[in-house]
Amino acid sequence: MEKLRYVFSAVILFVSLIATPAFAETIEITDASGAVWTYTLKSDGTVSLKSVTGASGAIVIPSKITYQGKDLSVSGTEDPYVNAEVQKIEGGVFMGSQDITSVTISEGITSIGSSAFYFCRNVTSLTLPSTLKTISAYAFQGCEGLTNVVIPEGVETLGSGAFTQCTNLTEVVLPSTLTTIGSNCFQQDKKLEKVTINKTSQLKTIGNMAFEQCTALNSITIPASVQKIEQEAFQWCSALDILVIEEGTQSMEIEKGAFRQCEKLKAINIPGRVKTIGDEAFQYCKGATTIIIGDGVEAIGANAFSQSEITELYIPGSVKTIGANAFQFSTSLSKITLGDGVETVGANAFNGHGGALELICEGTTTIPNIDSTSFNNYGTITVDVPDGYEYLYTADKGWSGMVTVSAISEIKANDSVGGEYYDLQGRKLSSRPAKGLYISGRKLVLVK
Repeated sequence: MEKLRYVFSAVILFVSLIATPAFAETIEITDASGAVWTYTLKSDGTVSLKSVTGASGAIVIPSKITYQGKDLSVSGTEDPYVNAEVQKIEGGVFMGSQDITSVTISEGITSIGSSAFYFCRNVTSLTLPSTLKTISAYAFQGCEGLTNVVIPEGVETLGSGAFTQCTNLTEVVLPSTLTTIGSNCFQQDKKLEKVTINKTSQLKTIGNMAFEQCTALNSITIPASVQKIEQEAFQWCSALDILVIEEGTQSMEIEKGAFRQCEKLKAINIPGRVKTIGDEAFQYCKGATTIIIGDGVEAIGANAFSQSEITELYIPGSVKTIGANAFQFSTSLSKITLGDGVETVGANAFNGHGGALELICEGTTTIPNIDSTSFNNYGTITVDVPDGYEYLYTADKGWSGMVTVSAISEIKANDSVGGEYYDLQGRKLSSRPAKGLYISGRKLVLVK
């Protein structure tokens, strides 16, 4: 027989005179094991779990309880007296309990609150209901006994640090309904090898340091729905060797240090929907031998790809800015192509290795603005620019020392000399000119 103790508390809310007065009462139920479950009963008939003392072993959190002969629904556990419509787990319900080993949350419960199972180290099994919408900050932090977690369809938000320091967690399955992975969510889960994100995912944001120091994680697929990977989200994922960022219509931003020091990452393929690659985004990815920048990317931040092992690189014309030190110390890089449209190449962007560099500039409508150190520390640099546009480069202060044109050649109007001709503004002529100064075959030609 359950022992029932009844405590009534009235709360006066500052509401308008026409509002219905709200009240809540606290009830305590002692179960057969002697554990005391404290609930908050609200005037709208909903019930929330407030606290539990003395629980041990495998526990089931009910969605219904019987009180005074009536069945009451437990919609969530929430901060008392706030708002009957808010269904939120009250913080720390089982915080620090070392006695519970298994948790089953019944269907009907919609939210798990902050630090609800904080450092419940001995919990080895977790079953979540399909009615769940929110797992709040630090809800399962330090649950070291968990080895796998399936987040059910319906969950929309994982709060900051929700599963951080779950040091034995190896696999996580995330639902298509999830829109936000909060900051630090899985941080320092050093045995986490596999993260499965539903192919029809609605995920929009992967928060700061969400997977930082997940040192066993070897692959990750970023869904087409994602719009932002925040700072240091996958930093120090030292085993990560496969990264797939899916194509899609949603614009996306990769923030500072998002994949910093993922040393085993071999191929980095950035689709055009990514508009900004932040500072240090892929810094110290020393194993990268391939970097593909998709047409559509607009900005590459400072140190974004410094210290890679690429040998060849194409920067599409959609990229307007290449930040300082962006590819510095990529000591095997020997060929770079800058697409027509690149506007700025920052200081030491391609700080080299003392060897030779082949630099191809496709710019005809835009000549990149370069710093005196943009292509620093190369032994020799061979620059190839479009025929007829050499003088646009030699007239530019940054390029004048790198692009040269042969001395003036003289030909007569009736000489049989083939090739294309351009005026001094780089405009291609439809036919050989009859008289004047022109550019042809990388030479300044005087036609008499």
